[in-house]
Amino acid sequence: MKVRVETGSRLHLGFLDLEGGVGRRYGSLGISLNRPGVLLEAEEAAAWFYQGPEAFRERVEEAAGAVSLLAGRTEGVPPIRLCLRKVIPPHVGLGSGTQVSLAAGTAVAELLGVRTDPRQLATLLRRGRRSGIGVEAFAGGGFLLDGGIRGDGGTPPLLLRRSLPASWRFLVVLPETAPGISGAAEEQALATLPLVDPSVTGELCRLVLLGLLPSLVEEDGIAFGRALTEIQRLVGSCFLAAQGGVYASPLSEHLVTLLLEMGALGAGQSSWGPAVFGFFDDPLTAEQVRKRLLGSREFAGGTIFAAGGAREGARIHCRKDAEGEKVSCGLPE
Repeated sequence: MKVRVETGSRLHLGFLDLEGGVGRRYGSLGISLNRPGVLLEAEEAAAWFYQGPEAFRERVEEAAGAVSLLAGRTEGVPPIRLCLRKVIPPHVGLGSGTQVSLAAGTAVAELLGVRTDPRQLATLLRRGRRSGIGVEAFAGGGFLLDGGIRGDGGTPPLLLRRSLPASWRFLVVLPETAPGISGAAEEQALATLPLVDPSVTGELCRLVLLGLLPSLVEEDGIAFGRALTEIQRLVGSCFLAAQGGVYASPLSEHLVTLLLEMGALGAGQSSWGPAVFGFFDDPLTAEQVRKRLLGSREFAGGTIFAAGGAREGARIHCRKDAEGEKVSCGLPE
C-alpha cells in the first residue's frame, strides 16, 4: 500500500498570556495557509529508506520509530520507503517541524495499521506542548484559537476554528536573513523573558475577543487588519528582550512598515520570524503589492508569495497498487 499526505503551513500570531495568571499559560492565535506545504509519500518496503532534505531526516526517523513502537514493533524504524517530496522552509516561522512530524507519523501509522489522530500523534511526538496551532492546522485548517496549557501541561484545547473568507490573502515575505530561533535556543529565550505587565495580556484578550473575532465573523477586512496589526505589536513587545525589538530584526520591522505603506490592511511577524506578512481582503491588491515590493529598491531580497487560508487540514490518500484498488483513507472521526 502507498500513502500520500499533503499539508499546508501556518502563521503563528502569538501568545495571549505568557505568565498564566489565571491558571492557563500561553493561549495561541494562528492561521492555516494553503501554501507552502508538505508532500510526503510512503510505502511498504524491504527496509527503511528515507529520501528528502537532510534537514528533516532526523525528525522523520523519530516519527517513524515512535509510531512503530506504538504498533508493538521493537526493531526501530519500520521497513518503509518514505519520500519527502515537498517541504516548508525550515526555521522561518511557518511551522515546518510540526507539519513534517505529523505527516510522517500519519503515513507510518496508516501503513502499520495504527489507529490514531493528530492530537494523539502530537503528544507521542512531543509537538504542540505550548501551542496547538500547528497541530490544529494539520487536523482541520482555518483560523485557530487555543486555550493555553494548565500547570500540569497537556495539549492546549481548541477554542475556535473558523474558515477565512475565500478572497482574503496573506502576502508572506521570507527575507534573506538569519533563521528564526528554535529548539534549545527557543526554550532558553522563553525561560528568561521578563514578566509581562498584566495590562498587556488584558489588552491582547480584548483585541481578540472584541476586535479580531467579530471582524472575522462579519468578514470586515479593514477591522480585522487593524486588530491584527495591533495584536502583533503588543505580542512583539512581550519579546523585546529576546528579539531586541518588536520584530525579529530591523529588516523585519522595515518590511512590516513597507507592507502597510503599500496598502496592506494589517501586517506582522509569524512566530520568531523571519517570515513577515501583510493581510489583504482581495487577491488583486495582494498581487499588485507583491509586484511592487519585488520591484522596490527597499526590498533587500528573498521570497514573496501570496497564500489564502486553508479550509481543511491534511489530505491523506491511500492506494493498493497490486490490484489498482483505491481505498478510503483519512483521519479518524
